[in-house]
Amino acid sequence: MSETWYQVITIVGANLIIMLTFFGVSVSLHNGMREEIRAIHGEIKDFHGKLERQDADFKAHLMHLHKEVRK
Repeated sequence: MSETWYQVITIVGANLIIMLTFFGVSVSLHNGMREEIRAIHGEIKDFHGKLERQDADFKAHLMHLHKEVRK
């Protein structure tokens, strides 16, 4: 083989290694971000449930006060 082919193979091989490494890192980062998003989504659902319970309790308290005022 000529020296030119060695250079081409070296450049292509190096770029291929870089691309595969980048792909592997980006996939792992994507999976990590997906897990974080799932965790945040779960926290938001819990928080929303707490707000709904507090809202229901507050409305019940207001209705109770409103009934006493009417008496």
